Amino acid sequence: MTCFVRILLLIWLGSMTLVTRSYAQDASDTLSTLRSQAINVFLDFNRGDRNFIRTQVQYINYVRDRNQADVHVMVTTRRSGSGGQEYTFTFMGQNNYVSMNDTLIFFSNQTDTQDEVRRGYTRVVQMGLMRYVVHTPLARFINIAFNYRLPQRSVTDRWDYWVFRINANTSMNGEQRRNRYHLNGYISANRITPNWKTRLSVNGTFNEENITLSDGGKVKNTRHSKDFSLLHVKSLSDHWSLGVSNWVSTSTYNNRKLSLGLMPAIEYNFYPYVESTRHEIRFLYEIGMALNQYEEVTLFDKTEETLYFEKLSIIWENKKQWGQAEMELEGSHLFNDVNFYRIELSSNLNLRLFTGFSVRLSGKIERIKDQLSLAKEAGIDDQEVLLRQRELQTPYRYSANVGLSYTFGSIYTNIVNPRIGR
Repeated sequence: MTCFVRILLLIWLGSMTLVTRSYAQDASDTLSTLRSQAINVFLDFNRGDRNFIRTQVQYINYVRDRNQADVHVMVTTRRSGSGGQEYTFTFMGQNNYVSMNDTLIFFSNQTDTQDEVRRGYTRVVQMGLMRYVVHTPLARFINIAFNYRLPQRSVTDRWDYWVFRINANTSMNGEQRRNRYHLNGYISANRITPNWKTRLSVNGTFNEENITLSDGGKVKNTRHSKDFSLLHVKSLSDHWSLGVSNWVSTSTYNNRKLSLGLMPAIEYNFYPYVESTRHEIRFLYEIGMALNQYEEVTLFDKTEETLYFEKLSIIWENKKQWGQAEMELEGSHLFNDVNFYRIELSSNLNLRLFTGFSVRLSGKIERIKDQLSLAKEAGIDDQEVLLRQRELQTPYRYSANVGLSYTFGSIYTNIVNPRIGR
């Protein structure tokens, strides 16, 4: 009898093992099938916490190249009137979802923590993907909840859309023969509505560097500047804007003891302003005057002068699935003497050429013929030149940057593992 019981027990344990293994295999097969049937998403979001999104939204496959994606999620940002950020999420369907496109917007507040911001835009990603996920087998595992509280009374803004910001920072670093101190303070007041934009700022900077030379000599480098600026803009239509800017500034680097300026402006945007996060072609014309007083006598034997000038800027920006391109052409000249002018061309290109391969190009070139505030060369010693205490005369400036990136291997980026990472 005991032997018989043992046999029955062995048979039962064997059958249960087979059932468990079969169930586990079936579950594994089910999960694998579901994962393979999930939509592939390319998250084009360079300024967000993509790892957090991947950990919170796990019912899709994240791919590293747009060409492998069923949905391309492109995110653009710009500063909002409250001092926060406006995030524009553009969902572009590909393959079986080619005609399914959508645009959602998320606003963060200046006082939001990093966690509050990332949870906010992650929620937008979840909502935007639902129209695609609903066409997959994973849709039956999605639950939708609606939470709403009726406001007790209408909201009134006692600040009348004004947002104030105070910022101060200081730093120091040093070694045996060199030390440096930096101090900066910043105050701003902004009011932005659909019809008006007002920006006011006050900024002050102080830098000091002390160096001990090999012969025991001491070198002290001190630079400071103060700036006050005011911009007031009126929205005329979807394409036209009218504005005026004022400034008061001082700068030891630019040899400006005092600069007072007034500059009205008018701007036309080829595209409606609401589309500015995707593309824009803006024509900005400015005309103004500036009263300058100089710390030292300039190259033109001036200690003060009044300047009248005009400026035209053409700004083109475009962000598409293939990447992002920006270009700005700016030209200005003095009415006092048209021989004093400046032309500036800058560009930036981030291009995805093919799967895994991208190119980044940026550059800037200036033709400079308006350095009226330069101090006479006789008043500038080699020390000031080496330490960049003073602006130097130059007919041009340029800069360039080239970057290449190629990624290959698995197309999926679903897994996040932060262990022993930096």
